[in-house]
Amino acid sequence: MVQATGAVNTVINQDSKLHGYNTDAFGFETALRKHIETNGLKIKTAVIYGNGGVSGVAAHVLRNMAIRTTMTGRNSEKVAAKMRQLGLEQFDGPYDMVVNATPASSENVESTAGLLPILKGCKAVFDHNMPEKDGRTNYLQEYCDTNDLYFIPGKDMYVAQMIKQWQLFLGISEEEIKKYWQL
Repeated sequence: MVQATGAVNTVINQDSKLHGYNTDAFGFETALRKHIETNGLKIKTAVIYGNGGVSGVAAHVLRNMAIRTTMTGRNSEKVAAKMRQLGLEQFDGPYDMVVNATPASSENVESTAGLLPILKGCKAVFDHNMPEKDGRTNYLQEYCDTNDLYFIPGKDMYVAQMIKQWQLFLGISEEEIKKYWQL
């Protein structure tokens, strides 16, 4: 998974040898599948907004789910370089899903460069950012609520990711972790 996503977020020392894992991909896919299956969403295309580390994870998961994926963001040169790196192609929307891989939901959606146009006509929005965890407003969630767009919170990714990390750290079952954390 690490090679496919180009990112490591969990390192385990096993017998004095370090092993890198990417639990972001597991968490992201778990959250998407839960919401898509539970709500009968038909997602065939997606656009990732942002070109940082999370964008590689999102591109990998979306492609594995047979969702045609492209990317956009505030810096067109960086986006183009990341798209080449990930082997993504540019295509126009409307997109079925928008994946926010930036802190943009902490800002007014209408004034965030390039975000509003990709939201038009989409069915669902996944937001990696979670300003609400710090008591701040999630403007992207407010926009989705106001415009009747299905919103998938980043929390759903992080809970699944955290469970996977604790499984790696402690070698215990998902059920034991959920019981301990009262999930």
